[in-house]
Amino acid sequence: MSSITPPIIQLIDNLGLVNNDIFSNSIDTGRSVAVQLDGKILQGGYSINPLTGNSEFVLARYNPDGSVDLSFNSTGKVTTDITSGSDSALNILLQTDGKIILSGWCFNAATGNYDFALVRYNSDASLDTSFNGTGIITTDISGNSADYGRGSALQADGKILISGDTNGQLTLVRYNIDGSLDTSFGINGFAINHMSSNSIDNGRRMVVQADGKILVSGDSYDPITLTNQFVLVRYNSDGSLDTSFNGSGIETQQFIPSLNACGRGVALQADGKVVECGDLLNPATSNSDIAVVRYNADG
Repeated sequence: MSSITPPIIQLIDNLGLVNNDIFSNSIDTGRSVAVQLDGKILQGGYSINPLTGNSEFVLARYNPDGSVDLSFNSTGKVTTDITSGSDSALNILLQTDGKIILSGWCFNAATGNYDFALVRYNSDASLDTSFNGTGIITTDISGNSADYGRGSALQADGKILISGDTNGQLTLVRYNIDGSLDTSFGINGFAINHMSSNSIDNGRRMVVQADGKILVSGDSYDPITLTNQFVLVRYNSDGSLDTSFNGSGIETQQFIPSLNACGRGVALQADGKVVECGDLLNPATSNSDIAVVRYNADG
């Protein structure tokens, strides 16, 4: 259900900062941002509701000057409690028709695990009931599995891609515009891959190429060697691995002497080269460093 709470916002000393308390004295986390064509700013994330102790999806909208847009749900923000447990939104997608999609994961009380979760709002912050009949979708990938939706992208045809992981396998799911699973993608809507036979794999951010191929950035942990490395996977538009990319569709990158590296973002250059960024553990300082890798278009 969606709830309305009074706006609590503070412009801080004209320094270009905005502080927004979703619930009174709540713990709030912003995870993504998007800018509308009219210059208004959307912020997505999650907030712990002090009445329930559980987190809920949060979507806020600001005017270009940073003030709260009170035309958006009368308060400039909307919270959506998907399940009786904790729900976390990580990504915003802004459709060409002005509708807004938040995606992440939610707790499934029946299985005790997490499921992929998507919520679509109309431009006024109301739930879009043309999307799965309720505006809300939850997807249990393989039954009683731990499923975390971490990245999202829109295709040119309006179909929705969500990347993440299920039970330690990198996972990519495609939905039709109405929220139904696109069963023409992968196997019944799902593309699920292990990077190696023993690995624990996470899909994180993604980008769709102009030719429809899909790049997913993430990381892969090998419990035998105790190493964690960057992963970059390219799929064909039907969800199959693109074997023209590094011969297998999969590229891994280990930073020596670091044994712990995590890919967290990916972007395309105009010349087709691919840039992946993330972090790695610096063994000399025992702190995390920023890491950036650039690949040729063929991986």
